[in-house]
Amino acid sequence: MQSFPELATASQNHRAGLLRLAILAFGKEWKRLALSPSLSISVKLFLKKAEIPDDTLGDDIARATLSHLLFDGVRQPSNALDSKFPRDETAFNAALASVRAALGSALAQTRSLVLAILHDTAQLEHALELQPLPAAIHDDLLDQLAWLVYPGFTTLTPFDALQHFPRYLEAARLRVERARLNPAADLKRLTAELLPLWTQYKNLLATRRDRPEAYPTNPAALAEYRWMLEEFRVSLFAQQLKTAYPASAKRLAALWQLAVT
Repeated sequence: MQSFPELATASQNHRAGLLRLAILAFGKEWKRLALSPSLSISVKLFLKKAEIPDDTLGDDIARATLSHLLFDGVRQPSNALDSKFPRDETAFNAALASVRAALGSALAQTRSLVLAILHDTAQLEHALELQPLPAAIHDDLLDQLAWLVYPGFTTLTPFDALQHFPRYLEAARLRVERARLNPAADLKRLTAELLPLWTQYKNLLATRRDRPEAYPTNPAALAEYRWMLEEFRVSLFAQQLKTAYPASAKRLAALWQLAVT
């Protein structure tokens, strides 16, 4: 049995192992569940440009759905290693039976969600190609899209965050329309309010990739900070869509302190 020096690493590997066992339990049926969906030409072109392989999209959608059903209903104490997850054959088979009952409808919903995300992202990138926006706004919007939709985003994005992507993309679409009419207002919000918070997050991730020991971090708080940034974008550029929860520069600053100390 392999041991891990950190609880977070052990938990991650525990989940990965359970997910693999669940997929193996489906046997040949998994190929049917993981079939790639039909894609429009515009989405295919976007996937090619973003270097997202379309032949693995069905498997990504199925894995994300299965992982959501297996794990997202379980809430763990901070000092426990997935204590409520299956740890023996009987518990695993019971969890798998529950998942099987819900998988069909859940998979259809995830597939519809991901296809809508890809369609909206492709449309937004096309709009950015046509709209004469200031470089700073244009680059920030492309950066936002690149951090939302990338190879493997379906499985790497927390499932609860993925549900909000259509609203984030609609907020970006509204921003493009408004920035075309009043670029000065957008630039003011971008440079004074958003960029300092967004840049420090990206810089921290870059630093930790090169020197993981440089900054002790609270992974849960850092993840919360990342998605609050998206809510903050909605509050800045598309207020009428409303945020899923309160998001402000003050709240982000407080969360940042929790994340990096």
